[in-house]
Amino acid sequence: FESHLVGIHAEALPVPYTSATGFPDTEFLQVSAEMNKERAGKLRAYFLKRIEESGLSFEWRSLESFSGDSALTGITSVRAADLIIAAQRDTGGDPSADVDTLVYDAGRPVLV
Repeated sequence: FESHLVGIHAEALPVPYTSATGFPDTEFLQVSAEMNKERAGKLRAYFLKRIEESGLSFEWRSLESFSGDSALTGITSVRAADLIIAAQRDTGGDPSADVDTLVYDAGRPVLV
């Protein structure tokens, strides 16, 4: 088989809070974006460590959006896949990391 593995980390950026003047809190957005970038970097490093020695064809995608649902962020990418393998969030983890949207909207088989 000549398969191609795509590792995707989809992250929903938090909804921006506004300051007393009605403008988005830029510090909150910047800190959140930096945390997301750090998390994505760690996941990318782990993915590459596990896959590079396998000899498989692969790529990594890191996606962000303001959708509020991390599954919606990557839905266009997963609709091009034959099979989706998704991680389940840790108990008490980030509630935006729910796989329900992915399972119901991907239009492809999903293993959780």
